Amino acid sequence: MLLVPIAAAALLVALAPYHWLADLAASFRHCMAAGALIVLALIWRGGRHLRWIGLVLAGYLIWPLLAYLQWPATAQATSAPAWRVLSINLAQQSDHAALFARLAADPPDLLLFTELPNGGANLPPDLAARLPHRSMEMPLGRSIYDVQLYSRWPLRDLTGIEGVAAQQVLTARICRDMPDDCLTLIGMHAQMPLAPPGPAGAKRDRQLLAVGELARQAPNGRVLLIGDLNATPWSPGFRAMLEAGGLRDTAPMLGLAGLAPTWPSWLPGWLGLNIDHALIGRGLTLRQRGLVDDPASDHRALWVEVAP
Repeated sequence: MLLVPIAAAALLVALAPYHWLADLAASFRHCMAAGALIVLALIWRGGRHLRWIGLVLAGYLIWPLLAYLQWPATAQATSAPAWRVLSINLAQQSDHAALFARLAADPPDLLLFTELPNGGANLPPDLAARLPHRSMEMPLGRSIYDVQLYSRWPLRDLTGIEGVAAQQVLTARICRDMPDDCLTLIGMHAQMPLAPPGPAGAKRDRQLLAVGELARQAPNGRVLLIGDLNATPWSPGFRAMLEAGGLRDTAPMLGLAGLAPTWPSWLPGWLGLNIDHALIGRGLTLRQRGLVDDPASDHRALWVEVAP
């Protein structure tokens, strides 16, 4: 009987590409894997066939987590300065004084907001002075208020993505002092795969695939895709996006620390989900990555430092 929950979990994961409920359940694959290890330990003294069946099922649930069983990556020595980027889902709340005070003391170079309150997010004057360029000032001809970008440098080629909920995706090219010292940033707040159930999940996966294909076009592979993707690393749509874009997930580069969830922030330990992501192209390396608590949001802020 102890094998039943492991078999049920494995079946849900296998069905994830085909049904939205299975996809949602598979979002908790890290919890399923932990439970499978516990059950496997309990049945290990049973019959040999029982052990082998349990081992196969547990291995199927665990294998994607093996990418996190590594020493945190050591930043490669390079003379190029890093881009420091932070992304936060504001949960449609206006009062983020604690987060903004922390950012004012140590401001990022690029600041991406998702799930904005009405009218967008307004930075305090001292932080706004450090990040004078913002996406809402650009003549796009379309609404991108659901994704708002502040930058230390001018935003070039700022646009949404035709046909894929432009207000939820923006792309910009940010260049520093030298013309070839540029970064392509794709900021995204993907569709929630909840209601209406089937169509919403399919729409999210189409969005993820579209931004993956866009990321592959970035010059020299210097692309950072960051934001609330509303998908865990175990989602088939997430994996398809990585493959389409030639992107690398920065979370496993931290080892087991990369499993730390970003939502909901009030759940203890690793019980939450990692749905806020930072993905990099072949032309970038990860210097640092971390999470920052924001008392006004149910998401943790995600920050990274990336360099050529």
